Formats: sequence, C-alpha cells, structure tokens
Amino acid sequence: MTVRELLGHTSGYRDDEDDPAVLRLLDDPDYAWTRDDLERREGPVTFPPGSRFDYCNSCYVMLGGVVARAGSANVGDELHRFIVGPLGLAAGVDIDRSASYASRIARGFDLRKGKLVDTFAGARDLGVPTFDWGPVWTAGGIVATAKAVARFTDALLGGSLVSPRSLATMLAPGGKAVIVESDGYDGRVWRGHGGFYDGFTAEAWYDASRPVTIAVLANRTDDADPATLVWNRLTSAYDRL
Repeated sequence: MTVRELLGHTSGYRDDEDDPAVLRLLDDPDYAWTRDDLERREGPVTFPPGSRFDYCNSCYVMLGGVVARAGSANVGDELHRFIVGPLGLAAGVDIDRSASYASRIARGFDLRKGKLVDTFAGARDLGVPTFDWGPVWTAGGIVATAKAVARFTDALLGGSLVSPRSLATMLAPGGKAVIVESDGYDGRVWRGHGGFYDGFTAEAWYDASRPVTIAVLANRTDDADPATLVWNRLTSAYDRL
C-alpha cells in the first residue's frame, strides 16, 4: 500500500461509512472517537491496490496517521505548521476542538422527511458532535470559514503551497486515481472538490485560466445540495462580469 494510493482512492479499502458498526457509533454525538476505532475495522482490501478507483473517506483518516507519524507530532500541529501558519489562517481554521472556536460554528441542519433536523441536537462536548469535528477526522473534520477555504484552495491549486511536481501529480487528468476533481461550468474548467456531511454542504473550485477561486459553505443538507446551487449562481454571475 502506498501513500499515493490512499490519496487517489485506489487503495482497495472500504469506506468507513459502509460499516454498520461505525454507523451505529455515529448515532452518539459525544462518542470519544479514536483513529483506531476506524482503522482496526478495516479488513482485507476489496481489490488489488492501484487497480481501480473507489471513493474512500477511511483512506484519509489513515493518512492522518501517516501525517502524525511522519511529523512526530499531532495532526493539528502539522496542519498549523504547513497550512494555517504559512497562509495566515489561524483565525479561520480549527481541527483540535478548541473551546474558543466552538461558539463560532454554525449548527448543521438536515432535511429528513420534509422537516429540518438540527444535527447538533444532544451534543454535550462543546455543543458540537464529535463525529463532525476533531483530529481523528482528517477526511473532513476541519472547521473553517468560507474565506479560509477559498484562500487554501487558491494557494494549493495556484501553486504556492506545494511543489510544482506535487501539484502536477495532483492535477494529472484521468487514470485510475482522482486526487483533485475536474469539472466544467459555463465553458470553463474548474478544479477542486465538493462534498456534504450531516447538515453541511461545501463547494471549493479554482479556475486556473483567470485565475479565480470560488468557495461556498452551507449549513444544510438536502437533495438540492444548497452549496452547489449557490456556487452555480454565484459563478454564473461572476462569468457575466
């Protein structure tokens, strides 16, 4: 198994959200998660590593362990050392469940059977579910402002955060691995990523031809993908300028 295979979703490991036992633990907003809770449940790979693509959040949880061991530090320290510090994002990013940051986090809402459900309900630890935010969740458990997400995306895909060789590897088109997605909109090519989880949706994309980054965060999940709708309209408006 290689780091590149974990990064490119070609490792063969299954996604943690496909495990019924993990899903049961996710019902508890105060469960004290460890990385081992997820890693020890991984059985044999489901296909030869490197042979095909299968989106895997678990792979990025594992990569958090790689970061911590390679840096002989916790994930939060490495995040600040390589990203938050150099980009000046200390006021807009947190993964360590800092009490000072908790009060700033928007509550997530999920549309279930036609009703909006507060996904933070029942959370006693800082009022934020442990499955939403924390150093175990290097697959997406960082909280950040939209401005911080945009600045990170702009720096990463604009080439000021990693080496030219690493960026070229990330942006390599096609193949079995997908590290950074590519999508077309209004006749232009955007690179980045979008996602959703338990009351939150996000879109962060970079157009190298101008260059410009547009990022949208929303504290709601439903079939309409709120962040995507807002991103599309915002981008169309920008394209008309």
